[in-house]
Amino acid sequence: MTTLARVLFGYRFQLPWISYQSIFLFNSFLNKDKCVFEFGSGMSTVWYAKHSKFVTAVEDDGDWYAMIDKSIKTMDIVNVDYIFCESAEDYTSIISKKDTKFDLIVVDGSCRDVCMQNAIKFVNIGGIIYLDNSDAYAYHDLNNDHVRQAEITAIEFARKNNFKFEFVTDFSPGQLFVHQALIIFC
Repeated sequence: MTTLARVLFGYRFQLPWISYQSIFLFNSFLNKDKCVFEFGSGMSTVWYAKHSKFVTAVEDDGDWYAMIDKSIKTMDIVNVDYIFCESAEDYTSIISKKDTKFDLIVVDGSCRDVCMQNAIKFVNIGGIIYLDNSDAYAYHDLNNDHVRQAEITAIEFARKNNFKFEFVTDFSPGQLFVHQALIIFC
């Protein structure tokens, strides 16, 4: 249903484009005391804002940033710090300038390998790191080594700290095929 609405009518449901299992998990995990950091943005940014205390989202695609920024303003969402970064260095390191740790860090955008290296430094104990499309290296013709390296970094981090991790393979809103994600429970 969500895919047909998007394809036929251009309607975007206010759900993250992540697996339904992950949406259910985050729905029960997030509350008005939890803070989210998101590498990459979209309707997920809006959804996280409605389910958490505060969201910091960083985007490096100017056109996408403008569209999501307009949605945030139109919906009068005030608990989002939405940041546009043109350079990869700024995009990947902005989390370190926030002087806080986060309860949920979503790695779903560019430079996922470097983003993951930074995410593991800024997640709260009891928090979650989510790597979306962790199987991207397996099915894209593009060079997605950064996704594979992000996955390796996340798993090594989890094992080193005895954190639970799991892969989730499921459908997501707006997609006709399944994707895999990696979830680290810190």
